[in-house]
Amino acid sequence: MTETELHFLSADNKIAATLCLPDGAGPFPVVLMVHGSGPLDRDENIPGQRLDVFNTIAAALSRIGVASVRYDKRGCRRSEGNYYAAGYKDFVEDATALVVAIRSFSWCNAQGVFLLGHSEGCLTAPQVSRRCRVAGLLLLSPVFTDVEELIRRQAERVRMDAAALRGFRGLFYRALLATSPATHSRLIVRVKASTTDTIRFRFRKLEAKSLRQLLALDVRALMSSVSCPMLLIGGGKDIQCDPDDVERIAKAAKQAQVETHVLPNLSHTLRLEPQAPSLFRYTELLKHPIEQRVLELITSWMQRQLAMSANEAQPAVPGDGLASLGRA
Repeated sequence: MTETELHFLSADNKIAATLCLPDGAGPFPVVLMVHGSGPLDRDENIPGQRLDVFNTIAAALSRIGVASVRYDKRGCRRSEGNYYAAGYKDFVEDATALVVAIRSFSWCNAQGVFLLGHSEGCLTAPQVSRRCRVAGLLLLSPVFTDVEELIRRQAERVRMDAAALRGFRGLFYRALLATSPATHSRLIVRVKASTTDTIRFRFRKLEAKSLRQLLALDVRALMSSVSCPMLLIGGGKDIQCDPDDVERIAKAAKQAQVETHVLPNLSHTLRLEPQAPSLFRYTELLKHPIEQRVLELITSWMQRQLAMSANEAQPAVPGDGLASLGRA
């Protein structure tokens, strides 16, 4: 396995990325990895929170002969641009530009480009697949819930988890994160009415432009429109994305071949949660590696997809069809 720094151009912004190539001669099938929400780097990390998701998956893919590209979001780490001025649609355009560019390289099998999304990336990847044909989607913590409902659910979860904390820590977080359904209703109204890139809400700078665009997204229609093969992996203890959405997507995406898995103790961080799930346990969970079963599901699905593509590409042996008819 070798890793190389690459740069792609999207809307005049240089997007910094890592190309991970397996050993051997190409061209290789390639997986482009698409982030969740927030100012994330190419490994889905931010200061103070190391998920190390995409670099771990890249290493696993390389062992089965699959290349990958992971990149810093616009305006994050080594990528140019202004993260807070960018909208969600800009992030979709960045991912689309990378797919187009990747196909031009000699190391890429242009017919074997896949998209892997995590969390919000599970909404971005299907939109990219509408713009340029891809071989398949791998969606980790996918959603079939409109973003407004998702925000309300997550806000209620923060309130519940903060209420369960004991001692000074509980007092601190309840004061810092004081929230209620009415508070988040006001936030949603403010975001929808805003025209600026950002707004201030409870001492935080929020990406209003991106949120407006996400709130306008018809998630159910988007997921129902997918026609390429999909791997969906959800977590039974994911408290940010409803694990039941995995089967809802599978039922709605009638044009696609869909494989689904919900791992009982998997959290949104893609680590196993042995206790009752809570947002305040993420720091502890991130001390552990990504659940091995997630990597196994990704690599085995990729191997099956590539085997099917290879079989479809095999030319028919002249005379086989006639010989079979003759024996009948």
